[in-house]
Amino acid sequence: MKKLNVIFIIILLITQIACRDDYRKLREARAIWISRFDYVSPDKNPERMKSLILNYLKNARNSKMNIVFFQVRGNADAFYNSSYEPWSKMLTGTLGKDPEWDPLQFAIDAAHYLGLELHVWINTFPVWRAKEGLPEESNPRHIMLEHPDWIVCDKDGGKMNPEEGYICLSPGIPEVKSHICKVVMDIVRKYDIDGVHFDYIRYPEESKKFGYSSDEISRKRFNSAEGNPQNLSWEDWQRNEINTFVSMVSDSIRSYKPYVKISAAVIGSYKKNRWNAYDEVFQDPIQWLNNNKMHFIVPMTYMKKEPFMLAINEWKELIDVANIYPGLAAYKANEWGWEELWDEIEYIRENGFQGLVFFSASSLNKIWKELINDKIVNWANIPYFQDGVNTFTPSIKNFKVERIDEDKVKIEWDLPENGNEYYFNIYRTKLSRFSNIDDLELVFITPRGVSNFVDNTKEDFYYAISVLNRYNKESEISKLKKPINVKSISYLEKK
Repeated sequence: MKKLNVIFIIILLITQIACRDDYRKLREARAIWISRFDYVSPDKNPERMKSLILNYLKNARNSKMNIVFFQVRGNADAFYNSSYEPWSKMLTGTLGKDPEWDPLQFAIDAAHYLGLELHVWINTFPVWRAKEGLPEESNPRHIMLEHPDWIVCDKDGGKMNPEEGYICLSPGIPEVKSHICKVVMDIVRKYDIDGVHFDYIRYPEESKKFGYSSDEISRKRFNSAEGNPQNLSWEDWQRNEINTFVSMVSDSIRSYKPYVKISAAVIGSYKKNRWNAYDEVFQDPIQWLNNNKMHFIVPMTYMKKEPFMLAINEWKELIDVANIYPGLAAYKANEWGWEELWDEIEYIRENGFQGLVFFSASSLNKIWKELINDKIVNWANIPYFQDGVNTFTPSIKNFKVERIDEDKVKIEWDLPENGNEYYFNIYRTKLSRFSNIDDLELVFITPRGVSNFVDNTKEDFYYAISVLNRYNKESEISKLKKPINVKSISYLEKK
């Protein structure tokens, strides 16, 4: 732990921690999508891929973000050690071949060391890309070969096989839902993740036009009293099949690790636009939120100007926006101009949304500095989701504040029991007492298990600390303490 603390202090000593008054929201989810295409290198070199992952995570942390969605399943293949699906071909050039490193474990370790939450990003129903031909034989065998009867069909009964794009498993087949749930729970049990993020949790694009899914199993279930006891329409029945899966996987995750957050990327419009979640791909994310099966959703509002504002307004009219974190098309910013992205950030905040997500990590390579200097200027905690679970958070003990140099203040405290499970907020103020949190400046959020901080300042402040558990619930804020002046020595040399 000493080594961790020393290294981290070094990082802090070179990090700018100024906080402006133009945006002081203390609860805001700030996330990026890190896709498999962002971190897989063409030469399959593990060290190069590790370097790419680490750089994205460092940039996210330095930009005061707090969540990364890390893609670990693309086409029923795995970028982690899976019990059910083969290692991805993208890692080695051969489907099922062990790359001899674990991208997910590497990303978890790095993210947690830096103080970021890591949510695994799952492509839910896509199973393969048609242009890649059939999967090769592997161990475990690819699900497209093992169960060709699970592939979604068009209204004429033909297997889904567009010239480009995803081939998908049919959400209307119970065994499909069960298989994907097993895949997800395998990850939840094996890895120290903070969330599960579902993408493509819907019927395929152009489902309405081609009749996806009209596979034999789904049609038989739809036309039976057992499979359709409410005598739903074909469209409502498909929506209900997605809803059933969401409930199944949500209940499974929460029963095992209740602190793991559950989210989904959804179509940018609910009903109003021509391309919308409800009518075109049979997603009903409003029901998922209302039934408490998702902690939050991420509408992919990849639009500009008026269409973007219309989409944002639609979500705002439908539901409390606390559980909606709009997705932003950073990949379009070079085409649109970065001012468009800045305007969209402001519009999201003005309308009360408690989070925002950037797609994708590689699109931000040129503007990390602009983000931290102009749009993400203060630290912020991830919104808290109670979930009806006992989330008691311990208080701070042995809180010490010392000025160790003319421009350095050292803050230390004791870790509580199971201290590696907790984050810590560092506050400061010019006031000798505070009446509410608005009187305080949040200057840093430590990674889990770190019990010290060095503030680079010559100014005189009072300091306070609070504890955050894995639900992001915050303890009471400690009493303010003014630094005690001690002999000016190098803290790093002392350690």
